[in-house]
Amino acid sequence: MSDFKDQKTIALCGECSCGCPTLKQQENQVFIQDDFGGKVILTGDQWNLLVQLIEQKHFADWAFEPSSSQ
Repeated sequence: MSDFKDQKTIALCGECSCGCPTLKQQENQVFIQDDFGGKVILTGDQWNLLVQLIEQKHFADWAFEPSSSQ
C-alpha cells in the first residue's frame, strides 16, 4: 500500500478507482462508504476512539487470514 498520510480519501484495496470500500476524511468527520454505496459517518471523536481501540488490540480476535487474492 502507498503512503496515505496526506490523502483525504483512501480506497481500502490500496488502489484509487476500483469501486472498493473507501475512507474519506473531511473537516471533523470520517465517511466510510462500502462498495454498494452505503455510508457511515463518524465524528472526529468517534474516529479517534475507534483508532484507540484498534491500537489497544480490542479487535485482535476479529482478525482474518489474508485472502488468496492479495
